[in-house]
Amino acid sequence: MGSYFGVDPMNIKKAIESYIPNNNRSQIIKKETNTIILDAYNANPTSMMAALQNFIQSNSPNKIVFLGDMFELGITSEEEHQYISDYLKKYLDGQCYLIGNAFYKTTTNVANIKKYPSFENLKPVLESTSFSNAHVLIKASRGMALERILNFL
Repeated sequence: MGSYFGVDPMNIKKAIESYIPNNNRSQIIKKETNTIILDAYNANPTSMMAALQNFIQSNSPNKIVFLGDMFELGITSEEEHQYISDYLKKYLDGQCYLIGNAFYKTTTNVANIKKYPSFENLKPVLESTSFSNAHVLIKASRGMALERILNFL
């Protein structure tokens, strides 16, 4: 597009390289000692699994995952949320917070996975927990508004 309008190629390069997304879509945010991947714009089983697999495979210590419900899954909602929860139980070496009614109903019951029916139920935990030197993934459907977690990290 820039070429079409006669923009210098070096200016095009600088503009692309300096772009920092701020729309809750796969943003990498440094906040104090924490590195946060914020992907709270959209979530479906495929995108959530891809995000989790990449996150879990990273060499970062002190992994913390915040996952919110995936909306508009219809009759497969229960099955898909349980599948994600089971995957976390098997592969996540770190803490996990599952937020929303669908994740709350999953049957996964292990010490490193905590479930909350809503953000309001999670909020007191966030207020009383200190997060430092953490590698954090926040992923959810837009309606969960999980970017609010950033205020506590």
